[in-house]
Amino acid sequence: MSNKNLFLIFFIILLDSFNAKILSQSLQRQWLNTCNNSKCTTAITQCSMTGCVDSTSCKNCIINKDPLCLQCAFDIFNPNNLFEIYGNDYLLCDPNIALETHVCSIFCKDEFKKNIGQCKQFEIYTACFCYSNFNGNLVKTENVVSEVRSVTNGNNEIAVGLENGDIYIYSNTGLFLRKFTTEPDHPVTGIAYLSNGNIAATGFFGTNIYSSNGTLKFTFAECCGQAITVLENGDIASTYGNDIYIWDHNSNIEKFHLYGHSDKVQSLAVLSNDVLASGSSDRIIRLWNTKYGVWLNSLIGHTSDVFSLIVLENGYLASGSADKTIKIWNVNTGVMVKNILTNHQNILFSIVLLPNGRIASGSADNSIKIWNKETGKLEKTLTNGHTFWVSQMVINNDGYLVSVSYDETIKFWN
Repeated sequence: MSNKNLFLIFFIILLDSFNAKILSQSLQRQWLNTCNNSKCTTAITQCSMTGCVDSTSCKNCIINKDPLCLQCAFDIFNPNNLFEIYGNDYLLCDPNIALETHVCSIFCKDEFKKNIGQCKQFEIYTACFCYSNFNGNLVKTENVVSEVRSVTNGNNEIAVGLENGDIYIYSNTGLFLRKFTTEPDHPVTGIAYLSNGNIAATGFFGTNIYSSNGTLKFTFAECCGQAITVLENGDIASTYGNDIYIWDHNSNIEKFHLYGHSDKVQSLAVLSNDVLASGSSDRIIRLWNTKYGVWLNSLIGHTSDVFSLIVLENGYLASGSADKTIKIWNVNTGVMVKNILTNHQNILFSIVLLPNGRIASGSADNSIKIWNKETGKLEKTLTNGHTFWVSQMVINNDGYLVSVSYDETIKFWN
């Protein structure tokens, strides 16, 4: 077959794929057909500004404005109308069309603890992203008896891991609930909740699973973990020196041993489609397929240890490093799309995605700073903060930023 014919076949396949994508987009914007009339447009506009706080009240608000908009109201919240991009579902909307921005605003009322919708550019698409307000006011400080190394979020509580081997459990509002000891004087460097309420912890004592009240359930490794996370299927990923292990969450059976880093693995993050990201002191971020236990790609750009990894609302990966930068990566192409040069005066230990879509960074200069990830500009430095290194941060289910520090405190920020 000639090169000309091969090119023609390739072009036809590409054209068919493009047309299928356009058809898929049109089918998954059914609400445009049922909502795009003057009465429903008026109802949506009014209800997006006042009158509803969740999907049920928003549907009722629209229908009460005009009963003929019943189908429109239900189409907005129909999951079949969402469009999949890189394994995540999005409501497609045009930021230049008022009706579509109001639909986005109403759609986000159904997202837990979200109240702001924005239609934003995402590669070749424009999609609805949901946020909530974050003012950064200090709400509460809890004091403990040892440096705090790690923190994680559960359904209605948070757990923190201490330098002395203790794990403290608090409510989302900072009320102390209980504590237990992993192994005395062995730091808890990584901690994560399982869906059943059990707690996975790692550190110099090894990698273990505990019940919510501290009863030891499983031991995966007997020494020297640094980071731990729970995969989409419930399995456990934990680090041991330069390597990563995947464990069956119902037993202590090792499923995969992932190796390739040349220095200590410091951080882990779970992406969509069975992908795990790992950051290391070798300055490299590696991507792994956890279903088959294979390496996928390496993201290269940092000049020092990669201490923190988070997944952004569009599925991209953000990394925080001892080189004092925050880098944002398109994990599908391996390309770095943003490099934020922070003005931290010491190592950057932790980053977290805030409810308002900004990134918070915690550093060994004792500060927490808020960054606009689109512009890379500093927006705020939190006051009344820590007096020693900020080791880790997390967002709890009430939308509070929880920061932990070597100053032996846990702080809750609204």
